[in-house]
Amino acid sequence: MNETLLDRIRPVTKRLRSVRYWRLLSVITFFGAGCAWLLQQEVAAGGTSSTQVGRMLLLTVFAISLVAYVLCLFSFRNPRAVARQIEEHFPSLDQRLLTALSQQEEKLSYLQQRVVREAREHSRTHRWVETVPTRQIVWSRLSGLSASLLFAVFVLGLLFPGRVAVEVNAAGSTSDRVGSIEVQPGDAQIERGTSLVVTARFPDWVPERAEVMCQSDDGTQKRVEMGRNLDDPVLGGYLSSVDQSFTYQVVSPTWESESYQVEVFEYPALVRSDAFLAFPEYSGLPAKLIEDTVRVSAVEGTELTWVCFLNKSGVTAELVAKDGSRRALQPSDEYPGALTATFTLQDSSRMKLVLLDDAGRSNKYPPELVARVLPNRPPSLKLTEGGDLTVSPLEEIEIGAEVRDDFGVSAMGIAYTFDRNPPAEIVLAEETGRGEKVTVSHLFAFEDLEAKPDQLLSYHFWAEDIGANGEPRRTESDMFFAEVRPFDEIFRQGEQPPGGQQQQQQQQQQESQNGQKAEELAELQKQIISSTWRVIRDERGAVRTEDFDGNVRLIMEGQQDALNQLEEAALGIEDEKSLSIVDSVRAEMQTALEELKEAAGDSGVGALPIAMVAEQGAYGGLLRLRAREFEVTRQQQQSQSQSQSQSQSQQRRQQQLDELEIDQDENRYETEQQAEESSQQDAEEREIRQVLNRLKELARRQEDLNKELAELQSALEEAEKQEEREEIERQLKRLRDQQQDLLRETDELGERMQESENQEEMADAAEQLEKTRENVRQASEALEQNDAAQALTSGRRAEREFEEMRDDFRQRAASQFSESVRQMRNDAQEL
Repeated sequence: MNETLLDRIRPVTKRLRSVRYWRLLSVITFFGAGCAWLLQQEVAAGGTSSTQVGRMLLLTVFAISLVAYVLCLFSFRNPRAVARQIEEHFPSLDQRLLTALSQQEEKLSYLQQRVVREAREHSRTHRWVETVPTRQIVWSRLSGLSASLLFAVFVLGLLFPGRVAVEVNAAGSTSDRVGSIEVQPGDAQIERGTSLVVTARFPDWVPERAEVMCQSDDGTQKRVEMGRNLDDPVLGGYLSSVDQSFTYQVVSPTWESESYQVEVFEYPALVRSDAFLAFPEYSGLPAKLIEDTVRVSAVEGTELTWVCFLNKSGVTAELVAKDGSRRALQPSDEYPGALTATFTLQDSSRMKLVLLDDAGRSNKYPPELVARVLPNRPPSLKLTEGGDLTVSPLEEIEIGAEVRDDFGVSAMGIAYTFDRNPPAEIVLAEETGRGEKVTVSHLFAFEDLEAKPDQLLSYHFWAEDIGANGEPRRTESDMFFAEVRPFDEIFRQGEQPPGGQQQQQQQQQQESQNGQKAEELAELQKQIISSTWRVIRDERGAVRTEDFDGNVRLIMEGQQDALNQLEEAALGIEDEKSLSIVDSVRAEMQTALEELKEAAGDSGVGALPIAMVAEQGAYGGLLRLRAREFEVTRQQQQSQSQSQSQSQSQQRRQQQLDELEIDQDENRYETEQQAEESSQQDAEEREIRQVLNRLKELARRQEDLNKELAELQSALEEAEKQEEREEIERQLKRLRDQQQDLLRETDELGERMQESENQEEMADAAEQLEKTRENVRQASEALEQNDAAQALTSGRRAEREFEEMRDDFRQRAASQFSESVRQMRNDAQEL
């Protein structure tokens, strides 16, 4: 059978069982009352013991009632019998319910599925529980309770035959015993919304009936029946929820107690907290007020004002941090009735709101206010064209970069140094938008630079934005190099020398080794320049970092190693021109080494630019020293030895070697930059999937809340008794707490989007989430005011927007997955 239909039928089954049981109970207890009346006549005649007979009759009726309850509990077990009654009450079903119940859920044809669906839709549009009318249930219970009460009166007459006479005799002496009756709790103070038990202890006698007469300060009165537990001489009355102060008396037909006062108090508590954010000028964001929140995220330098609305006046409030520091909240003219605290966000903080009222009571559960600081990140620079290049003196190269900043850059450009000319800067873009991605490029014409072979062009991109302190801040990329090669740099396919030319072969090998050593030494010198530049770039602040000394010493060790390798290479050089170049390179390296030592001492960062100029001079000399002609042979042994020692510069010449159509195996490895891009892409995809899962969960929870809220709204419209309305309002309060939890989790998701590494891609989604959050907040506020209709409207809007965001993220994840697959296929084809 279809489980959904069975769930719809079960409430009808419960009603049928309830009506049957109460009817049986009324018959049983009415019959028992008749037996008790007959037995009282026999007891009055002195035939039997009244107490023993009363107990036997009581046990018998109880046993029969228990059996009747069990039988009713197992009645109507056939859902088809219940379905027939539903069909009779709702002729519009037209036997669809019975037909749907007879189908096997695993194998349903289209028509069978349609019948089941129509029956299910009918249950949503019609109240099947009305098959058993509410008035029928009420009358059955009234008849059962009346018969039970009648039975109880006659049984008590059997169990306590002389009780009435005792009460009459005691009435004359009541006035003497009233003073010895103890009423608890007497005058008391209780928290608003809690329950109260009033008891009266009687030393010698207990009245059959007593009430607690309550009169509120607004003049309303309430009576609470008091009950007795077995033979305990204590009567008790229970007040489920006390919302205002009142006076009360314990009253019986023969006496009444004095009046007692119950005062209601409240612990100080936070009703709602808002956050006003005044963003710093560099962000370009307008100030905004976030209502009903306990956690915010804002960029550093933002002025945050916590606005706290409390449940009563006369309360002092403090924000207490984890380190014990305290910040008092003060009244504000701008926010009447609220306490505020204002401070500038520099570091993330978690502070508890501690409240203390004028009676010395503190809040039982201090809420935690969380403020997370988002750093003002420097611009991100990514090279799109260029890198380390080898060019001719007449060549033109175009280099480009991509920049993006969370609040936009004020300027972006390129800085370069050619040979020993002074450094130059070119501005390529200005005033980019917030989160905007801008791509710039620049064309270097080496003929205009009057380039000569073995000269060096070093360049890097830079971008300026406004830092958290309001001052301009520059961010620079790594340094790249363009080497000017000679026109006569020839790559040709060599032939194996004949056996008689062994001496010539050895000479060529010696020259090749010298060129190769110069090539490797130039590569090492270039790494030293790059490392020096990184230290200069990272030490822009007024105070040196902890890693400065260690980094400079590592560069010194590298420069010393390069100098030692130069000395070893000089031993195998015989050409006078090459030796003069070695002398100039040696002098430049020694100068760089001396400046590095000064930087490691007291000079600091100021000596590093001088050292880098010398390092660049040494690098230019090494370029002049390298070999002019390379030969490549087909011999496997020579090819293997060359491949093992091939430098990065030789790899750049691979394109020229390929033109010779020399057959050789290629090993393709993923470069470090490709690996970093792949890792970053994987992290972005993983973050999008996690956000997607959170959106799906929030949408599902909002949907569940809306369904339950719709049911409570219908029940509230149909409720006739005040007790039913109060119960529904308590359930609405529970839903309001759940809606508040959903609001807090929505704030956490927004915070996660703002702190994400790919926050630029999530900027639009974060703005949409703010709109959705407002609908969630409005639903919570409407539930606080018991406005179920408005809460349902706002909740449905929030649910729809959650689903739209979920679909958008799902499409984005699918698009990124397709792009990843396409990239993998392209890589596979290249391999």
